[in-house]
Amino acid sequence: MEAIVRNKLITLDFFETNIKVDLERLKLKIDDMDSLPMDIVYSDRIIDAYLKNNVYIDSTKDEILNYLGNPLYYCSRNIISRKINNSNLYLDFLCYNHEQNILPNGTINRSLGHNNDVREFEVHQVLSGSIFSIIKLENNELYVGIFKKGDYFEIPPGAFHCSYILEGPAIVANFYCNAYWECDIQSKPYFVNKNDITVEKNGESFVLKTRDSNKNYNFHIDSLTELDNNSLFKPYKELFVSGILKKNYSAEQKNIFKLFNSDILNSNS
Repeated sequence: MEAIVRNKLITLDFFETNIKVDLERLKLKIDDMDSLPMDIVYSDRIIDAYLKNNVYIDSTKDEILNYLGNPLYYCSRNIISRKINNSNLYLDFLCYNHEQNILPNGTINRSLGHNNDVREFEVHQVLSGSIFSIIKLENNELYVGIFKKGDYFEIPPGAFHCSYILEGPAIVANFYCNAYWECDIQSKPYFVNKNDITVEKNGESFVLKTRDSNKNYNFHIDSLTELDNNSLFKPYKELFVSGILKKNYSAEQKNIFKLFNSDILNSNS
């Protein structure tokens, strides 16, 4: 079942897990768990990074300052936790703002983007909507992928990653170990390295732009088109071909909440 949106209430039946997101009351309800509070992350974080030259958006300073105060996403952090190989593992829930004009000039909504430690273990699953994600390894190799409802994507240790919202409402759950920021969101390493990629909506397609290139790359929600077989970008699946990633979680468990509590993870870290 696709997500149902009525005003500020989003309901979703995700592989036998019932999810209700109340964006007015800032409450999250998952099955019979107690209601959880949600926090708002605003566009101010992206705009501040832009002003410090740590984020690229094809805009002027005067233009972008008109977009302060827009919600990027709503989140509940550390909603469940467990031990795995003597490390703590936490699961977060994010609902991205699917309204238009959050950022200027057709720039689509996005995550903040951050680096992982070389000891980090992080896995995402898209519960609703479609996202485009970039992953940058320590050797600067760039991998890209489009992920839709039910798709998992894992972030290699030591890599940078950022997600861009192609279709909403985009809802993502992800789990990670507390390798070096101890589940303290204020210590999470956002904007440590520059993110020189932005994505804009252009009619029914999207345009990827990079700060240091005059070339734009067009792609569609169902195809990476110009990004495929491009020397700058490699498809996400190549991370498995090269052996950087090994586990196909979707083949073992379709639901990240059930995966999180399963024995499948015991052999990973």
